[in-house]
Amino acid sequence: MYEAESSDEDGDFEEDEVFSEFRRDDEEFICDVDYESDGLKEDIPRTQLKISELDPYKCCFVEYQHGAVAKRRTAFVSHQTVFQQNAQTTRSVIPFVKIAFPEMQNPDVDMPRQSLCDSRTSLRELVVHEIARARTSNDFRYRVIFDLDRFATEEETSRIPSVVLSNDDSARWNVSHQRVVSLLVADNQSRSLILTSRSRVGRVDPNVDHLVFESRFECGNLRRVTQVGPTHYELILSPDINQKKEHFQWFYFEVSNIVNNINYTFEIINCLKSTSMYSKGMQPVMYSVRDALAGRGGWVRAGDSICYYRNLYTPNEKEEEESKSRKRGFYSIRFNITFHNNGDICYFAYHFPYTFSYLKTTISRCLSLIPSNLYYSYDALGESLGGNPLHLLTVTSQGSLEQITKKNIVFLSSRVHPGESNSSWMMHGILESLLTSVDPRIEELRSRFVLKIVPILNPDGRSPAFSFNLCQFGITKGKESSARVTVWRQFGVNKAYTMESTYSGFETGAYKGFQIGTKDLKEIGRELLFGILDLWKLSHQSRKQIKVATRRKASKEATNCKN
Repeated sequence: MYEAESSDEDGDFEEDEVFSEFRRDDEEFICDVDYESDGLKEDIPRTQLKISELDPYKCCFVEYQHGAVAKRRTAFVSHQTVFQQNAQTTRSVIPFVKIAFPEMQNPDVDMPRQSLCDSRTSLRELVVHEIARARTSNDFRYRVIFDLDRFATEEETSRIPSVVLSNDDSARWNVSHQRVVSLLVADNQSRSLILTSRSRVGRVDPNVDHLVFESRFECGNLRRVTQVGPTHYELILSPDINQKKEHFQWFYFEVSNIVNNINYTFEIINCLKSTSMYSKGMQPVMYSVRDALAGRGGWVRAGDSICYYRNLYTPNEKEEEESKSRKRGFYSIRFNITFHNNGDICYFAYHFPYTFSYLKTTISRCLSLIPSNLYYSYDALGESLGGNPLHLLTVTSQGSLEQITKKNIVFLSSRVHPGESNSSWMMHGILESLLTSVDPRIEELRSRFVLKIVPILNPDGRSPAFSFNLCQFGITKGKESSARVTVWRQFGVNKAYTMESTYSGFETGAYKGFQIGTKDLKEIGRELLFGILDLWKLSHQSRKQIKVATRRKASKEATNCKN
């Protein structure tokens, strides 16, 4: 994978905020660490929870109280039905108006690998183009064609009732009245339904002379789109919510009213990071509804003349004064795209999207395919600030209380930083393997461990792909508040790691020169499980070897004493 020299990798440059210490009175803690001997400075804030503060989580470890009895498979329900039910209960700050077509169709499609894009001359070509454009007269009047702020104001003023979310891109997903009744019963909320008599795909409105944008669906985040030329659009992203620092990296939006064989330019103008993998051969991902309906559905890398550069836009003076920080400018992601299907509806994203509703649907599907000897529990640790449940999935093989208490726990979590959908696709591979696979290695893993999984920590917003040489095993001051360091200090867990993944592609190994895809990410997740099992075997063998060596040494010393 590419080295983390680009600041696209949130995990390398953003950390959770350091919590204040809880140490007070004389209550005991699980694990006291000798801070003087760990080689780290004492002025770094520490966090340790009292035993009483851990009591509420006992309910998530019932298998250690009663044993693990194998569960039955849940009833199989189609992806579209389950997803639509799950989408109704996912909460958001901005009300959704639809379900994106890729999620309704099921985005888990293994597409062929695509080569890294050669963008070395893109910036030079852009400069030449802009100089030529500046020399010609241009009387095009800029116009705003998508404004989330206006939509939010109108919805608040008119008090539009909540709707049963569906998708009208294709007539395939227009829901029936019978389906609506079941949704209303399942959700137990007052909702209305918006039905369309025909699908939108294949239509070009002769009265609208521009592309039509939408992003009011799960993971979508457009704030404003301005048409600055006949085929040139400037896009402003909404920031990720619940963040002390602004993040403008992730994007996901829909484009319709498409005319084919025209070269369009999209420019996202409010990025903050100084570097990007877009300057190293990465392309955005695109999903074509017409291709999907023709049986060629799936996210593909798309776009050419891709550039990432600092633009002339800056934050307004009021924001600069409030931030009290150094002056900064914005950066642009700019790319061209030529559509081949007239009247198509296409979705664009920074990386392969993975929504919270899709996660819930994936788990539901996997639970309908579990092996006969598998135990699982699906609990809620609590709720996010947005009101979405924070799920904990427990997986192991069936066993008595005595057998379960002998098992160690493997804890896996993902998706804490904004826009890290690549981690969710790795977790997707983990979930499918753990819950459905009958591979002997996976069965052995389930028999030796109890696996606790938090698939999305932030629901509100040896593989050929792995490089051991890029791994780091030290602890720096900047990582003191990370989860892996916290559990080491609090509970004495020595084997606590963070797995990083690129958004872009591979520079070494069998996949060198290719951009990463969902198939690769799922493969990394599966290989991680095998790595955990191999690590346990190596540790077990080492302990045996130490015991044998100790016995031999003791026997030799005893013999010497007799002599």
